[in-house]
Amino acid sequence: LWKKRSSRRQPRPNRPRQFRRTLLLEQLEDRTAPALVTWTGLAGDSNWDTAANWSGNAAPTSSDDVQISNSSVTLDHAATVNSLFLSGGSLSIAQDFSTTTDLTLGGKLTGPGNISVNGLFTWLNGGDLQGPQGSSLTAEGGISIPGSALSLTLDGRTLNNVASAVWQGSPSAASATMATLNGAVINNQAGASFLLQSSSGEQLSFQDQTWNGAEGTFNNAGLLEVQGANAGVGMQVISSGAICLDSGSLGLGDDYPKAGADQTYSGSIWAAPNTSLAFNGYNIDFTSSASVDAAAVAFSGYVTFEGSYSASQQTSLQGGYVTFSGPVTNLGVLKVNQATLTFATPGLDQVKASSVVLSRGVLSSNGNLQLNDSGAYSQDASSALNLELTQNNAAAGDAQITVAGLVSLAGYLHLNLGSQSPLVLAGPITLINNQGTSPVNGTFSGDSEGSLVSVGGYYFFLSYVGGDGNDVVLSQEQITVTGVKVNYDSNPHPASGTALGAESPTPANLTSELHLAYSTDGGKTFSRNSPVNAGTYEVYYTFDGDSNHYSIPTETDSHQAVVIGKVTPTFSAVGTTIITDGTPSLKLSGTISYGSLIPTGSVTVTVDSVIQMVPIAPDGSFSATFATKSLNVGTHSVSFSYGGDQNFTGATTSGSLDDTYAVLVMFDQGHAKHAGSTLPIQIALGTVGGQDVSSSGVTVTALGIAATTDTTDTVGAIDPSAIGTLTPVQAAGGSNPNNVFRFQGGANPFYMYNLKIPQGLAAGTYRLYFSITSDPLDHWVTFTVD
Repeated sequence: LWKKRSSRRQPRPNRPRQFRRTLLLEQLEDRTAPALVTWTGLAGDSNWDTAANWSGNAAPTSSDDVQISNSSVTLDHAATVNSLFLSGGSLSIAQDFSTTTDLTLGGKLTGPGNISVNGLFTWLNGGDLQGPQGSSLTAEGGISIPGSALSLTLDGRTLNNVASAVWQGSPSAASATMATLNGAVINNQAGASFLLQSSSGEQLSFQDQTWNGAEGTFNNAGLLEVQGANAGVGMQVISSGAICLDSGSLGLGDDYPKAGADQTYSGSIWAAPNTSLAFNGYNIDFTSSASVDAAAVAFSGYVTFEGSYSASQQTSLQGGYVTFSGPVTNLGVLKVNQATLTFATPGLDQVKASSVVLSRGVLSSNGNLQLNDSGAYSQDASSALNLELTQNNAAAGDAQITVAGLVSLAGYLHLNLGSQSPLVLAGPITLINNQGTSPVNGTFSGDSEGSLVSVGGYYFFLSYVGGDGNDVVLSQEQITVTGVKVNYDSNPHPASGTALGAESPTPANLTSELHLAYSTDGGKTFSRNSPVNAGTYEVYYTFDGDSNHYSIPTETDSHQAVVIGKVTPTFSAVGTTIITDGTPSLKLSGTISYGSLIPTGSVTVTVDSVIQMVPIAPDGSFSATFATKSLNVGTHSVSFSYGGDQNFTGATTSGSLDDTYAVLVMFDQGHAKHAGSTLPIQIALGTVGGQDVSSSGVTVTALGIAATTDTTDTVGAIDPSAIGTLTPVQAAGGSNPNNVFRFQGGANPFYMYNLKIPQGLAAGTYRLYFSITSDPLDHWVTFTVD
């Protein structure tokens, strides 16, 4: 108690009750305030337990706040502290370590011990979290990565987020990166959230930087959310939880995936309008429980999609294969560039698109697709439309593709029956319903208007003016082959007489009769304005008369015979055909004729030892479809043979069928490199159906480089004789002896060549050419030098 001098207070006993204060008493628990213990290192060793290394000459206890700003510290036993602030230096933990409250990391935290943070884990710029695979740091109180943290490292260790994690971008920085190494794992656990946030569109990226060894993994069982950032999870992604893209962009998966680094999505993915979502990698699987509801989506790699899908603005494929077997609602603007998109839904799937563009792409359907394109449809000369005819479109007449805008066709049309045979036809089958008023622009390669198309034993006529006048339809009609005639004289002599019909009986020594008009040149020349069959003919004539002669209307036997011989037809539009390995079937076609004259019968087409006899159409065309899926990579013999008929002798010709690998590019071709630097080039060999057939038994050898002005095509094949002069190449550090790509095995094998870009190489786009064992073609991929 105290009393101020000269106080006007009344003595306590005489103080009125209304001015008296109530005295409150509270019993307090025993507490020890945390002490700040700072590493000084004065003992000269790195031992945590040496008291002289710490301020106050006492090693930290479980109630202390520990601060390390430099030096290397070693802790070889389990320990607990109140908090840890590792702003610099390093701390190596041999056994389990925990903090009662927070842990702040700006230095290196390493060692095999597991770490438990019961408060907030704050990760500062330069923070390096290391540990062998299987070691962990569990953030019970959440994770904070401030905007100043531009470079972080997670090496080997597993980071478990149990609560709320926030990675905050910096308005003053363009990018921030968390490098993951040696199989590092991030577990965003069920009930937890991981937010990547930026107010200025900063790039916030997880980047796996392990060239050899295990791929880093981001396991999302909670909520992964992006707000405003241009975010990337450049590692293996396995997500059973939710992914939410509120604004900005998000790339999921590694552009350079390691063997076995498959991605799996079984949860929901949502993206707001005007955002961009990309799935990168090699094998990417969406299970039946997965869903994607987004604005713009990009795919690369081998993608199987069993869940539901909708993209309101755009769906783009850049290389690889995407197969939808679940419900697809909307594709937006569909762009298929050097890729294959397949619809394999078990039931009818009505899909919306705002336009369709195939650029060296393939669009395939099992027959259940009904694509409603509100814009234009176009495919270039290197693209293909693969459609399966089903009883649904055969009976109901529903088009597989409906287009409101302009239809522009080139490339190939491949049709098959699959398991739908036999078909009960109710009328023409509409392939493309052109709802616009413009005609179809172009045709499919080799399939002109009225072409005869064979589909699984059914014969159809293909028309681009069917339906209401501008639809692409198939119609089935009776085919009648009339007698073929030969030896047409294109400049017949004018006849003064009258050509007569056939006369009976035919003289016994002649095969048939030829009735001609007798010409005015004295009977030496006979002519007729239509071709006649080969054979021996007795000549009859009539004479109209002139000023000096009476007419002779009676048929007169000239007692002369003419012999019309057979001619030899020629084949055209046959030669070397190229297919990608694993192509299910191939239609070999050509024409046979002698000028404008067409033989009858059939052509025998042989591929290796497989033989087919196919009819000759009235225009001389023929085609045979062969199953080619089991063919090996290499050159296969092809022959065409015609046996002859009444008017034509037999004829033969040969061609070849080149079965070549599909090459999948697995490195960033758009990233320019400096002359003199090293460019790791990764490729995989595949089939047209997406199967990876890379193996140690197949050798890929670099041949050389050459500049190119073609910046559109990034991968291709070429006849070896057409390459020209190449600049020799060498691998960096002798990593590829004899310029042979190094094979990398595993579940998803690939080949790597460490290209040493020559010093002084001018800026521009270049092609690296390489050969592949047994492949009749050489291949190339592009790269850019800045």
